Amino acid sequence: MQYPNREAHLRRLEENARRAATRAIAARHGQPLSLEELGRLRIQTAEPWARILVGIISFGMGALGTMFLSEGSPIIGVLVILIALGGLALAYVGRKRPIEAVLNSVDLIHLLGCIVESIDL
Repeated sequence: MQYPNREAHLRRLEENARRAATRAIAARHGQPLSLEELGRLRIQTAEPWARILVGIISFGMGALGTMFLSEGSPIIGVLVILIALGGLALAYVGRKRPIEAVLNSVDLIHLLGCIVESIDL
């Protein structure tokens, strides 16, 4: 998938990878991570605008579901509300993937170089 602003997307992935690596190193009391451990770290890959959009649509679906409930269609209302709650959960959590999987889908050398630079392996 091509992103309209690929450089901004890569910068955001780099920032998320740095943040995850820093948290993991802090949790290990300053001990460095192996490359395998680094590859297993999970980072947020969903674009912020996409998560916001899913949240807004889900909120609207929740309102639609309550309208169905008040109009006398409880089964449809409950189904729509459940779908809306799932969408809100997805918007809140986003999509996290291991760095290894992200590396398979973006410019490997660029992202790995930035990660290694940030944690000084």
